[in-house]
Amino acid sequence: MRTRKEGCIYKGKGQAYREQACESCGKIRLVRVDRKSIHRCKNCQPTGEKSHNWKGGRQTNPHGYVQIKINSDNPFFSMARNKGYIFEHRLVMAQSLGRCLSKSEMVHHFNGDTSDNRIENLRLTDRKNHRLKHKDTFDDGVRYGLSLRDKSLEKQIKLLQWQIKELRESLIDATKWRYQ
Repeated sequence: MRTRKEGCIYKGKGQAYREQACESCGKIRLVRVDRKSIHRCKNCQPTGEKSHNWKGGRQTNPHGYVQIKINSDNPFFSMARNKGYIFEHRLVMAQSLGRCLSKSEMVHHFNGDTSDNRIENLRLTDRKNHRLKHKDTFDDGVRYGLSLRDKSLEKQIKLLQWQIKELRESLIDATKWRYQ
């Protein structure tokens, strides 16, 4: 329950509010007193490329999938989810095939990296076979990716293993010499 105070300040739910008019439409709304001045109401705030928060229409969701904002005149707009965003891996596959993907078609990341949306890393499958692909190709893809990226690490590991072996042998020789 809000009660009116002097200076058009209202109190409710532990917060103090003041009345403020929108610059664009003139609509009066309540704004929290502790917030800096907000000049426009929610409906008048610029969105998309006009917004001060615009980051190029590319975002990453918490699972690591990249989403891209596409316009309504794009031929792949029917595949877009909320607010015109489409998963980049689905867009790349659809562009490669030259058609929209159905909801039952899944795009599998071969190496398991959900942000790696190169066409060579993507495989088209259906929901039924997608789980099987995760078991088979994910393991293979990870091994393949590691073998390409970690050649230098493998050399360092072999060198360290050889050094450990040499140190063990010298330690064994030193303990034998000490007790003789």
